[in-house]
Amino acid sequence: MLDWGMESWGKHDGEGMTKNGSCSKRMSAAPLELDEIQKYFDVPITQAAKELKVGLTVLKRRCRELNIMRWPHRKLRSLNALIENVKGMGLTDELRMLEDHKRLLEQLPDMELPERAKRLRQACFKANYKKKRTLCLTAGP
Repeated sequence: MLDWGMESWGKHDGEGMTKNGSCSKRMSAAPLELDEIQKYFDVPITQAAKELKVGLTVLKRRCRELNIMRWPHRKLRSLNALIENVKGMGLTDELRMLEDHKRLLEQLPDMELPERAKRLRQACFKANYKKKRTLCLTAGP
């Protein structure tokens, strides 16, 4: 029987190959730990998967195993924007509450935003809308 060398086809020095032909260093490494994943909560999940050198499906599956049902990037981004708005208004108690919630959210990503923070977000959005609207009306023809 002829040996065509097919058993080594698709491999590169013992590392697994990805669909695009690049080598992946994490194919058979130890599973991702929560503290390692938490470092990437502030970026989109696709970017986090690239930086962790794992596939998107692998990262999502591991997140589900760790009880992270939704990637918290957008929630954290929204919370950061709200914190910046509140800083501009000078509301120190609310600012402290939001920063505490942000720290908790980084530890427990499935945590819901408290009602007080939701009302504050709505009030900030409304104030910014009114400010933009008055600027447009005064700058108009």
